[in-house]
Amino acid sequence: MVLQFYFLVLVSITCEGTYEDAASSIITSPNYPQNYSGRDYCTWTITTNDERTTLLNFTDFHTEEHIDNLYIYNGSDDEGIMIEKITGNSTPSEIW
Repeated sequence: MVLQFYFLVLVSITCEGTYEDAASSIITSPNYPQNYSGRDYCTWTITTNDERTTLLNFTDFHTEEHIDNLYIYNGSDDEGIMIEKITGNSTPSEIW
């Protein structure tokens, strides 16, 4: 299974990461716990073998609602199946 995360804020610093069969990892936006700078486009890829599942557990989530979004895809890029689009200040539920 490959999950691709896109955090789109409109423009450009580079932030990305690849996590392969990691038992546990923490992913944060640039400058966390301070506010992100805006105009960021970040991509994180989580890859597991077919026998493992991936759990996304959010502990803190704040974006400018309807402008800054987190997109979660099942697939190697944004052509995969979108699992979730998250925006605003509510911490999302766990995503399997």
